[in-house]
Amino acid sequence: MKIAAAVMFLVIGFCLYADDPRLAEIDQLYATASKARENSDPAYHLIRFWDEEAGDLSNWSEVGLADQDSPAVFEIRLYVKNGRVYMVTLFETSPSGDWTRYSEYCFRNDGTTACVYAQFSTFFGNVIVERVYYLDVQGKEIKTTKTVKDLETAEPMEDQPGTYMEQPPIVPASYRELKKLLELPGLDILSSEKTGTITTKK
Repeated sequence: MKIAAAVMFLVIGFCLYADDPRLAEIDQLYATASKARENSDPAYHLIRFWDEEAGDLSNWSEVGLADQDSPAVFEIRLYVKNGRVYMVTLFETSPSGDWTRYSEYCFRNDGTTACVYAQFSTFFGNVIVERVYYLDVQGKEIKTTKTVKDLETAEPMEDQPGTYMEQPPIVPASYRELKKLLELPGLDILSSEKTGTITTKK
């Protein structure tokens, strides 16, 4: 999945929007971050699962430390270099398994979001919906793309809105915003508003 996401992202970026220097810069940033991620382990690997007794999601916990019987419905990996979160991957699924979503978040040195890749797969329409969001430093969308594929063959198909179910991904302006939206206080990870760096509470 990682390779497919990287290939799709680079093809879209370099082939379709190479005339915009901001997009080319983002493509290069994403390529560098993806290579770094492939050659390293996540600094943090957290999960949330569906708690049947509570009828709600559990709190975030470290993989391997969670006492659970149900499969994870949220799984997040944070990749850190020189004290800075440069990429986050997020896997989500419904408790029933009717849909899944895999997302990648790539961040600039200042902690702002450069791009988001999201792949949503669902049995409600039997499709895969791939989206790529390019963002500027203010968090405004520069460009978005959408590709719809057949769930079984993964071949591109005509987009027919209304014939399938889709839940758009979170598109935050920064790592700090993503952390807040996902309620990620579990390991006392703090994000600097200016630098995007993380520290651990003593």
